Amino acid sequence: FEVNFSDADNIGGSGIKHSFYQIMDFDGTEWRANAENGFFNDNFTSEIHPEWTALWGTWSINSEHLLQTDQSSSNTNIYASLSQETGNIYMYHWQMKIGGSGSNRRAGIHFFCSDATQTGRENSYMIYLRVDNNTVQIYEYEDNSYSSGGGWYTTDDATVNADQWYDIKVILNTTSGLISVYMDDVLVASATDATPLTTGNYISLRTGECEVEYDDFKVYTTRNNTLTVVPEENSSADIRYQSPSNSQEAGRIRTVLVDNANNWSESVSKNIFTDFDIPQTGITVEDIWQTEDFTANFTDNDDLSGIEKRFYNVNDFNGFKWTSNQNLGFAYNDFNTEIGTEWTSQTGTWSISENCLNQTNESEGNTNLWAYLQQDLSNRYMYVFDMKISGADANKRAGFHYFCDDPTLTNRGNGYFVWFRLSSQDLEFYKVTDNVFSLEKYFDIEIAADQWYNIKIVFDRITGDTFVYINDTLVGEYKDSEPYQSGNYISFRSGNSIMSVDNLSVLRTRYPDVEITLGSSEDAIRYQSTSPETSAAKINSIISDSAQNISQIVTEELFIDWTSPIAISTVNDYDTQDIDTTYLLNQISANWTESTDVHSGVIAYYYAVGTTIGGTELIDWTNCGLNTNFDNNSVTLIPETVYYISIKSENGAGLFSPIKTSDGVRAMNEPVVPTCPEDLSVCISEPAFSLTGAIPEEGSYSGTGVTAGMFNPEIANIGSHTITYTLETESCEF
Repeated sequence: FEVNFSDADNIGGSGIKHSFYQIMDFDGTEWRANAENGFFNDNFTSEIHPEWTALWGTWSINSEHLLQTDQSSSNTNIYASLSQETGNIYMYHWQMKIGGSGSNRRAGIHFFCSDATQTGRENSYMIYLRVDNNTVQIYEYEDNSYSSGGGWYTTDDATVNADQWYDIKVILNTTSGLISVYMDDVLVASATDATPLTTGNYISLRTGECEVEYDDFKVYTTRNNTLTVVPEENSSADIRYQSPSNSQEAGRIRTVLVDNANNWSESVSKNIFTDFDIPQTGITVEDIWQTEDFTANFTDNDDLSGIEKRFYNVNDFNGFKWTSNQNLGFAYNDFNTEIGTEWTSQTGTWSISENCLNQTNESEGNTNLWAYLQQDLSNRYMYVFDMKISGADANKRAGFHYFCDDPTLTNRGNGYFVWFRLSSQDLEFYKVTDNVFSLEKYFDIEIAADQWYNIKIVFDRITGDTFVYINDTLVGEYKDSEPYQSGNYISFRSGNSIMSVDNLSVLRTRYPDVEITLGSSEDAIRYQSTSPETSAAKINSIISDSAQNISQIVTEELFIDWTSPIAISTVNDYDTQDIDTTYLLNQISANWTESTDVHSGVIAYYYAVGTTIGGTELIDWTNCGLNTNFDNNSVTLIPETVYYISIKSENGAGLFSPIKTSDGVRAMNEPVVPTCPEDLSVCISEPAFSLTGAIPEEGSYSGTGVTAGMFNPEIANIGSHTITYTLETESCEF
């Protein structure tokens, strides 16, 4: 991340001579600094840190100070590694108190040492404060000698009282060789090495014939007004540790200034929280199959820095390819089979090969493949794609325009774009105004030709922030103080290169719960599943925390069916052919034609029986699985009652077909077959008489010459006549 400093001398002052800074990190116990990067920090709070090696003398921690008590030694030594490079300016800062009972008491430090284990630290500079002489001395040792072989020393008068704390600052300019010594912010000594040392890998605290306490030892180096700080869990980072909690910082940046009149500013520090853990996101949808608008619930978590932004998009499958509704601010294209009609090839040679998008015209310096994308529905958008840059040109480059308003123009009108340059290994941020682009910022990156990289670009149209990630590592950021509020196009752009793109996805910010719409071309999900085994939609979620860590993309696949199964065409009363009457008063049965559902399939049929069309008075809706018939032997039918059988099917999404009802079946008692009397003969002259002899007697007689149960031979006339006796639905003859 970037740190910006505002430095100023007082009005009419002499001007700032040096701006120093130090980066510290908290290891869970105490504040340290990365000596590999030229910083050092020790407050000596509890014990001597393993960074120090006590070689000579008696060293210990006492009352949160480093104490050396061996007064017999003229050259004690506790040293630590510290990278000190030629070309830099360093400031060594500590507090010190010299005591003891000797008469030649002295103490100080060696710095820019080449070998801290030797008596003069081989080649080094040394500062000595002498109590009994009231002097400050500056030494250069070469081959452990300050009196030969190029070594030297200087002596300046200064009041150095025993048992009194002093604040010491030493500035070393490794280029000019100037060494300046300050006591309590007052310049007390200086000297210049005409041939400065070139290698320094150690610092060493040194005392002579005294008792000494040291405290708050720090090493700074100079800076510009802007610097980049690297926080990572590795030994070369500026801040090497993660915050142990959301209330404990892990980094501290301290700065102090000195002006040309040798006045010192106050020390100012800024504490930094670090978070190296990626946040976690999850998606929960209540049902497997979705039939109408529904709510997707997201579970997002980050224990340290907290969640900053949540992103999502919705993809749907039309039976041929996965896409997204770009009118809703989503985009998706895996470029497996076609570029897609949503894209317009303005310049360059764009095609699909090897299951990805390729631009192969290396002579074109500004290719353009653009698409519409509404980008004003959320505050922040994330553009994700895989990219590979190839080709023979030395200046090959590729990038992406976003939030642009006229993609047909050379620089896409007004908007933003990022360039990835292989030759200079740069990530470049551009803002385009009236089709004229301006380079706003750039960062050093490491990318190789012919290698795939996952790119994530995050843009906030309210704050103007843009963050760029390569393989989920933040590699650059830019803030536009006057961001555009709208821009509804995106565009891939290459310059003198072969550009390959795959798996484009655009996501936008969301709330913890989101309503997902479906069912039409205007909705997030526009298509239904093409089979019961085929998902028709995906919800993707990714989040970022306040440390700009990003989670993995999590996907929830959805099965979609918003249409009912095809209606059943025929229902037959009875298990074979349709009947209209039944004498079986303890049984009812039916059979029907099959229903179908191409999306989620038919999973069950239901039947009901009632005394009204579609009614359930006799049997409520009953699941009979995938059978297309049923036979229920546990009913009691009421004679002279018509019963209607209704059937419906259910699909895998839980939707039911329209109800189909039979034409009904009438329940009847089992008929009684009557018995007729024997045939009889009568003369035509006999009078009419009542017919009898048929049983049971509740029936009726009919036939030639029969009226109201009376047979009249005269009317019947000569011949053989059949008399029918009818009892309800049955009859006999004689």
